Amino acid sequence: MAIGMKMVWACLIISQVAIAQPVTVGQPAPKWMIGAVLQGQVEEPGIKPTVVEFWATWCPPCQEAIPHLNELADQFMGRSIDFLSVTHESDTEDKVRAFLKNHPVRGTVVLDPAGKTFQAYDAGLPTTVLITASGKIAGATNEPERITSAMLEDLLSGRRIDLPATSSLGPRQPLALGMKINDPAALVRIVITPVVKGEPGYVARGDQFEARGTTVSELLAFAYDIPPTRIIMPASLQQRAYAIQAWVPPSRVDLLRPLMQTALAAATGFQTKRETRRVDVLVLHGLPGNLRESHGSPHRSMKVEPGHLSGDGIELDWLRKQIEAVAAKPVIIDHPIKKEVQYDVRWDPSEPHSFETALRGQLGVEVKHDLRDIEFLVVEDRENPQP
Repeated sequence: MAIGMKMVWACLIISQVAIAQPVTVGQPAPKWMIGAVLQGQVEEPGIKPTVVEFWATWCPPCQEAIPHLNELADQFMGRSIDFLSVTHESDTEDKVRAFLKNHPVRGTVVLDPAGKTFQAYDAGLPTTVLITASGKIAGATNEPERITSAMLEDLLSGRRIDLPATSSLGPRQPLALGMKINDPAALVRIVITPVVKGEPGYVARGDQFEARGTTVSELLAFAYDIPPTRIIMPASLQQRAYAIQAWVPPSRVDLLRPLMQTALAAATGFQTKRETRRVDVLVLHGLPGNLRESHGSPHRSMKVEPGHLSGDGIELDWLRKQIEAVAAKPVIIDHPIKKEVQYDVRWDPSEPHSFETALRGQLGVEVKHDLRDIEFLVVEDRENPQP
């Protein structure tokens, strides 16, 4: 089975689930759903005009925007306007504090450990949102350098701000990985480049995909929308790594994966087929067990880390996919039901059976091994066919 655990972590941590609709000018600003406040003081939207910056310590475009935003914060110091930096959930408190020592950020800095504020604003990296004193969205952009002092004067005075949104509806911008874009006005773009040393993981948003140099298995998992544990490929392909940048028109997000399938086949020289095989699986009996049902949140978030699974507002099938990634084998839910739940599962990765024990004890389910017929994506190398 062609999959490594390190690769699974990267894929699931970077690929977050978000079902919030993009914020639009004039709508009420969603409330903050944040964790620790590392610097400054937080006030809810509607108290005073606010410049909100969604950022991450590891995001190159975010780092490039800091001096410009700091300059604006210095210009408006002492006036009734807040500068709030909301940190991506992949950043830990220790990492952000260390970053701030060498790269000061003006204003208030907060963590978003569950990613709910990012999701509520449908924010990419970076995203800057302007909020009026009445708590409404005045403008948003993924180019912080477009924010000027004149715009902030308008924000303070309650005047309309001329800030065209630069999202997937306009010229393309790099996603969180900060890769160079040579033709931002292109309606469709798929560029695949072989690399010697890759970086596991990718960033994807609806109609856009970026990877700096991840493995074929991880790329196929996204392109074919199949768990990496259900991909079988020869060792000659497992070792390859590719950097990819791809996008389609925002009205045709359904075409991103099929176009990537074709482009990957052309670039790598492989061919794929679906094949059913009888394999060992984990069968979960008794879900939802003692899981708590989610109530009242329109957003959902999940995280997979070594020794830790957590989620809120997650359907049981998404939980099954997470468990499958950790177990590195297909997982079946016996008598599945449609329900959104909260969970937090912890185990010791150094102990071989501790994960299954945690599922039994913490989720309140029965875990059994069984042989089942499962559909796999079988990848064959056309250039070096197997005998």
